[in-house]
Amino acid sequence: MNRKKDVILRATVALTENYKKEELFMPKNNRELPSRAAVIDVVKELRSVIFPGYFWNDSAAKVFPEYFAGYRLNDLYDRLKEQIEIALLYAQPELEQEGAEEEADRICAGFFEQLPEVQQRLLKDVQAGFDGDPAAKSKEEIISSYPGLFAIYVYRLAHLLYKEEVPYIPRIMTEYAHGKTGIDINPGATIGDYFFY
Repeated sequence: MNRKKDVILRATVALTENYKKEELFMPKNNRELPSRAAVIDVVKELRSVIFPGYFWNDSAAKVFPEYFAGYRLNDLYDRLKEQIEIALLYAQPELEQEGAEEEADRICAGFFEQLPEVQQRLLKDVQAGFDGDPAAKSKEEIISSYPGLFAIYVYRLAHLLYKEEVPYIPRIMTEYAHGKTGIDINPGATIGDYFFY
């Protein structure tokens, strides 16, 4: 037997034994955790709806804003709802599929209903950054490049889900921002308007 095959065989056997000994490695009750990649994609793409023209190369946002926003939100609603449902099912083994789907839909509807308010709060945060940072040349510069605004944006989304006691997803969101910016804002923190980090 060559070295590679021998090493792979030993590692496979040892890893498989570890899987069997520790339930943390395997999903509970044949249920899965929410997809970190899917949640991050929602965060990234929702940013283009909150700040159209900055983060998505789509001229439809300028020419047909209603179409752009409606089309993007419709898709993002379904994708976020799916991840919320997965999170609820994983965290609550006694929850049935139908109940999880209804609860995920209720939470997602509330989340999307609050997006215009989140957008307004973020505009106040942009103003706070512009007023408080003498190096800021424009509000556009803050929106397009300041890591603090990105961390606040993600926090404001995550906080909506945190208040609804959605498991896993708020932390996935804020840890994504933490990893990108070095700024760690707990999704449970209470932050008012006109905030800049």
